[in-house]
Amino acid sequence: MLNQRQFDALYTWLQEPHQCHAQPSKNGWRYRCNHTFQHTAVWLRRQGLEVESHLTHLRALGITCDCSILSTLIDWPTS
Repeated sequence: MLNQRQFDALYTWLQEPHQCHAQPSKNGWRYRCNHTFQHTAVWLRRQGLEVESHLTHLRALGITCDCSILSTLIDWPTS
């Protein structure tokens, strides 16, 4: 599983314009998302990490896509 430093790097990367493009709005944050783990999977592969086990872990917690990571998680879930 990811450690906190890796999760922080993923979280920051997902916020960038070519990924989920996190932007503040009047009602919180707004994201551009295709409601998949497309960007998370790319990041995991680039880090040499196993994609499916990480995505399975996220899905088990009710996280459904890249923007859901940004809108739901602050830390990487360890349990």
